[in-house]
Amino acid sequence: METATLLVGLFFCHLLADFTWLYTPSMESAKISGNAILPIFYHAIIHTFVMAVFLSGTDLPLITIGNWLAIQLLTHFLIDLCESRINARFPSLRCQCNPINWLVIGSVQCAHLIVIWLSVYSY
Repeated sequence: METATLLVGLFFCHLLADFTWLYTPSMESAKISGNAILPIFYHAIIHTFVMAVFLSGTDLPLITIGNWLAIQLLTHFLIDLCESRINARFPSLRCQCNPINWLVIGSVQCAHLIVIWLSVYSY
């Protein structure tokens, strides 16, 4: 599969897992409270599963797919856990009227996409 197609597909997977019905209110609450680790981990599992479905339709070696999925699970969980701890420590950042809120959200999304990009370009 062409690199650009792979990237677009994986970015779309990320969009589905973060901005549709797959992202539940309990996951959102966990990201706000900073205490509920299990919903954040479940969210990372959903990301990994959506990517696994997409990658199963490619001609990539299984070892590569497995490595990418392991990296996705670990990094997505850790990045979102950090975001939840920031939200818990600085409650004013959660307000959408606070410009720093959008900087945090954008930085988190950028970090997720960089992980995906690095996975694809390291292959």
